[in-house]
Amino acid sequence: MRSFSYIEYEESEISGIEGTKTSFIVEDNKILIERAGNHETKFVFQTGRKSINCYQTPFGYMELGIYSSKVDWDIDDKHGKLDIHYQLDFGGQYASFNSLLISYDEAN
Repeated sequence: MRSFSYIEYEESEISGIEGTKTSFIVEDNKILIERAGNHETKFVFQTGRKSINCYQTPFGYMELGIYSSKVDWDIDDKHGKLDIHYQLDFGGQYASFNSLLISYDEAN
């Protein structure tokens, strides 16, 4: 059976990408991050795999490589956590190792 979860929110001025809607789609064994609006992009995170993604900047599109070393989640309707560790490269050249931890709880 296919597993699918979806989280969506509007970015604020504090994030630096105001006017952008960010969506996290957890599907089978991967997490997709899609941004629409002022800063459009799509990232794919899947443990042990590299994906090539495009990132829109004010100067045009930039090609990013993402190698995911850890992609984990524990989510339901009321609360959850996404935990992603990945290596980033620009044009095939190593740039950085990053981790992204997102957690949420239902507001009362």
